[in-house]
Amino acid sequence: MAFTTSGICKYFILFQGSFYFLLLILPPPATSLSFNFSNFNQSVEIDSIVVLKGNATISDPMIDLTVNRRDIGPSGSTGGVFYNTPVQLWDKNTGNLTNFTTHFIFTLGDTKVGCLNCYGDGLTVFLAPNGSVIHDYYGGGGLGLFNATGVQTNNSVIAVEFDTYKNDWDPDYNHIGIDISSANSTNTTSCFNFTFWKSMRANSSPWEAWVDYDSSSQNLSVILTCANKSLSCENCSVNYNVDLRKYLPEQITVGFSAATGYNGELHQLNSWDFNSSLVIYNSNNIRMVVGLAVGGAAAAALIITVLGLYLFIRRRRRRQSKADENDVILDIPRGPREFMFAELTRATRNFDEEQKLGEGGFGGVYRGFLSDLNKDIAVKRISKGSKQGTKEYASEVKIISRLRHRKLVQLIGWCHQRKELLLVYEFLPNGSLDIHLFRNKGSLTWDLRYKIALDLASALQDLHEGWEQCIVHRDIKSSNVILDANFNAKLGDFGLARLVEHEEGYSQATINVDGSTGDNNTASQTQTTNIAGTMGYMAPEYMITGKATKESDIYSFGIVLLEIACGRRPIEARADPSEVSLVKWVWELYGAQKHLEAADPSQGMDFDKRQVECLMIVGLWCAHPDYKLRPSIEKAIHVLQFDASLPILPTKMPMPTNKSPLPFNMSTFSIASSSSGTTDSSKLYKSSSASSSSSMSLLNNPR
Repeated sequence: MAFTTSGICKYFILFQGSFYFLLLILPPPATSLSFNFSNFNQSVEIDSIVVLKGNATISDPMIDLTVNRRDIGPSGSTGGVFYNTPVQLWDKNTGNLTNFTTHFIFTLGDTKVGCLNCYGDGLTVFLAPNGSVIHDYYGGGGLGLFNATGVQTNNSVIAVEFDTYKNDWDPDYNHIGIDISSANSTNTTSCFNFTFWKSMRANSSPWEAWVDYDSSSQNLSVILTCANKSLSCENCSVNYNVDLRKYLPEQITVGFSAATGYNGELHQLNSWDFNSSLVIYNSNNIRMVVGLAVGGAAAAALIITVLGLYLFIRRRRRRQSKADENDVILDIPRGPREFMFAELTRATRNFDEEQKLGEGGFGGVYRGFLSDLNKDIAVKRISKGSKQGTKEYASEVKIISRLRHRKLVQLIGWCHQRKELLLVYEFLPNGSLDIHLFRNKGSLTWDLRYKIALDLASALQDLHEGWEQCIVHRDIKSSNVILDANFNAKLGDFGLARLVEHEEGYSQATINVDGSTGDNNTASQTQTTNIAGTMGYMAPEYMITGKATKESDIYSFGIVLLEIACGRRPIEARADPSEVSLVKWVWELYGAQKHLEAADPSQGMDFDKRQVECLMIVGLWCAHPDYKLRPSIEKAIHVLQFDASLPILPTKMPMPTNKSPLPFNMSTFSIASSSSGTTDSSKLYKSSSASSSSSMSLLNNPR
C-alpha cells in the first residue's frame, strides 16, 4: 500500500482533531497563583485574604509584623502574615516544580519608644508546609520560624532572612541569608556598609527585594536594594541551588515573619506581589486521558508508524549541519514563557509594518500588546535562513532566562513555531540611549545622564559578580542601553553573551567566539577566525586575540561613559584627525588638564563639574589600553558614587601591551556610525548581515 504525503497528513489531522476534542471535554487544569498588594489599606478586606499571626497588625497602609506601640514594650515580639490560599509548589504525579517570583517592599527601623540603635532581630519571607504557624517560642534569633539556637530543627521551612542582629552563627548585623530548616543560613552575604545601613534604619527608609526560583536550574536567588530611587544604593544579592521537593510538600504556605529579642525593632511590610507558574492536571483528568488513550491506541498505532517512517526518510535526506536550527533550539531551556505563534501574530497585528520599530541584519522588531498580561511588548523576529541570528537567539534565551535584575531588559518569552524564531521583551518607551545622545541632542539632562551611568554600572556588576557564573556581555554600547518611561536604564541584547567561571581571568581560561574556553596563558597563543562586537567599543586585546573577558566588558563600559559625558560616538570619521578617536581625544585633553572642554555642548556649560569629571576620568580608566590596569566594575562604582577618590592616570594615553598582528576575520562585527551617517571605516570592513549587535538599538525605538 502506497502512502502519499497528503494521505498521511489526512490521517494525522484526523488524529490531531480527536486529540484536541479530548482536551476540550476534559476539566480545566489547575491554575497558577498570582496576587498583588500595592499596599495594605483596611478599606479592602485584607483580613479575608491574608492571615495575621502573633503580634502582627494592619496599620493602614502597611502591616506591622511586630509590636510598634508606646504602651507595650517592643522586645520579645513575634509576628507574621501569610496568604490564605496555598501555593502548589510541585506535582507528585509528574514531579514538576513551579517557577515563582515574589517582589516586596519592607521597612526595618528604630521603634517609636525611643530605643535608638536597638538592633534585632530581622524579617523573613518563607515557604512552609500548608497550615504552618508562626511560633512565639521561636522569637529573637529564630525569627519566629526556627529554634533560636541556630541548630537545625525538624521545622521544614525554607526562608530568606534579612537579618539585623549578629547572633553567634551570623556574620554581622546587616546581611541576607537563605535558611533551610535553621536560622544558621546555608548561604549568606553581607549587605552595604554599616554606616549606610544604620542611616536607612534611622530614617525608616524602605527596602525593595525580589526572590525568584527557577525550577529548571533549581536556583533560588535574592536581590535587595533601596526602594527610594533617589538614594545612591547598590544591589545586594545571594543565590543558592536547592531542590524544594526535598524539603517541602506539594502545597505550601508563603508569607513573612519577624521577631525581636531583648531589643525592639520596627518590621513593616509595605507591599507584596507573588506569581507562580505551575499548571497540572488532577488525577481524574489523568485517568480519563489514560483510558481514552488505551482505547484509541490501536487506531493511533498505524498513523504513528506511517508518520514515523515518513519523517525518518525525510530526515535522512536532510544534510546534517551544526548550524541546523533544530540542533540549536533543542538546547534551549524552557525559559520565561513559551508563546504560541498565533498569540504574537495577534499582538503585532500580523506583524503589520506600521507596528515595526526597526529593521536590522537579524530581522525586524515589532511593537505589540498582550491583552492577557495587559502589557506592551517588543517582538524580535529573526530572519529565516539567518544562521548567526539562530545562534544568537539560542544564546539569548539560554542566558537571559536565568537572570532577574531590574537593570536588565526583561525577556518575557520566546516562540519557535512554523520555522519562526521570536523573542518577546518588555517594551521600554524611551528607546535607546544613543537616540537621545546623538539624534535628540539635549533631551537628557546631566542628572539623568549620571543616573543612567550608575544604572548601567549596576547591571554590569550583576552580570559579572551577581551569579554563580560570570556573564560576559560582549556587546555593551549605547544602543543596547534602553530607557523606560522614567528614564531608568536597562541593559539588553544578550545574543553575544557567554558564561565563564568567576575565577577565570584574562590570563586563565577566557571565552572564545564560539563560547568555548581555553587555558592559554597569553592571548597570542590562540588563533581565532572571527570576533563579534561593534567597532569603537571593542577592547584592543579582544580585537587582537578574539577572546572576551570581564576586562573587555569594562572597556566597552568606559566607552559608553565617555559617550554620555561628551555626547559623541567612539569613532567620528569626519572629525578633525586628532579627534577621530573619542578615547584618544579625551585623554589628550586630560593630559593638558582641559578634559572638561570635551563635555557635551548640547547641554551648555552649566553642569556639575564633579559629576562630568568623574564620568570622563572613570571612562578613561575603564578604557585603559592595558587590560591589567582597568578597574573591576565594583571599583568603578565606588568612584562613581564618590565613595573613593578619582584615579590618577598617565598624562599621555598608553599603548596596548600586546602588539600581536590581528589574526581574525573582521567580517562578523558591525561598525559604529557617526552622527552624520556611516563612518568611512565601513569601506574597510564588511558589516555582517546576520549580526545582532545592533538589534537592541532597534528594540523599543520609535521610527
